[in-house]
Amino acid sequence: MAGWARLERYIVEDLLGGGMNFCFGNLFSDPILRIIFNKAMWNINTHQTPGSMIYGNTIDFGTDIPRNYGALSSFALADVIGQMKYPTGHAVCAIPVTEAIRVPSAEEIIESHHTLDIMMEKARYYMDYIDFGRVEAEAKLLNVSGNVFFERVLNALDDLGVDITHAGQVMAVLKGIGAEQLEVHFGVGKKDALAMRGREPVRPTNIIQTISATGDQLIARMPELAEKPLEGVNVVIGATDIHVFGKEVIKKILRVAGANIYDLGDATPVEEFADTLIETESKILVVSTYNGMAYSFADAMVKKLKELHLEDVRFLMGGRLNEAMEGHDLPEDVSGLLAEMGVNVDNNAETIVETIRRYSV
Repeated sequence: MAGWARLERYIVEDLLGGGMNFCFGNLFSDPILRIIFNKAMWNINTHQTPGSMIYGNTIDFGTDIPRNYGALSSFALADVIGQMKYPTGHAVCAIPVTEAIRVPSAEEIIESHHTLDIMMEKARYYMDYIDFGRVEAEAKLLNVSGNVFFERVLNALDDLGVDITHAGQVMAVLKGIGAEQLEVHFGVGKKDALAMRGREPVRPTNIIQTISATGDQLIARMPELAEKPLEGVNVVIGATDIHVFGKEVIKKILRVAGANIYDLGDATPVEEFADTLIETESKILVVSTYNGMAYSFADAMVKKLKELHLEDVRFLMGGRLNEAMEGHDLPEDVSGLLAEMGVNVDNNAETIVETIRRYSV
């Protein structure tokens, strides 16, 4: 993330003459890491452009309300302390404790801010006892690592003949290459084929740690993967939106099983899935979804497969299989409708390898 921040700042500030700051927080469960990253971003803030807000940590939120209050208190306290020590201008965002359960009511939103109020009141007592020297050393490590990524990417673009002084060219080529390939080839961490981006991050965010641990736990319960049951099987995988937790876990399992993975990343359009299936001669399509668009996306995908005479492609969809259907305000389960279209909706990480093996025989 520090490398991407440096790259984005280069485009906005150095090439376009603007000023920018970054919002972050929803992927950070570690309270101290939130303070460290805030400081790292301020270190490269050339024009000292104020931030807008630090997002609340939603990783730890679930259906346990008392636990959610604990998560709210932990990140809010850290964010307040961070702003007291390094005032970057970010507002501290209080997340209602019902966020993971339902759309919060106005009263619940107000309650979360009351919790934040007491964190603001007590934060000053911690200030003299936190080792800010260590915080700043960790922030510097992120900056140095991020700058290595930035320089590698820029040098590669220059070698390709891209005008690295032209913001439009730089952005167009970066989008064309894609975030994953840039991180695989120019990242700073140790190379690891099973890591999320082919490398172990220098300092992983909590969501990366969680994804890795979840995948490892599932793989440990699947000893049959050692026999590489999917060796030689081409699998196209991607997500319908920016949420890639499930996709990354499944990708890791399939890779251990021996599959050849063609990962199209997040917010992948139907057309790109179809083109990649044709280019790679893949017969397996795995799509992860979360943002309440399962039915409309599956419908468009199935129609595209029929249009291109790819009816022999097996389409598996997992994640949050819901959507607000006509006449309803809230998302409802649509897995039955997807199954009627011929989409596999088993939605089970522990059986997906066997399912794909059977499809590939």
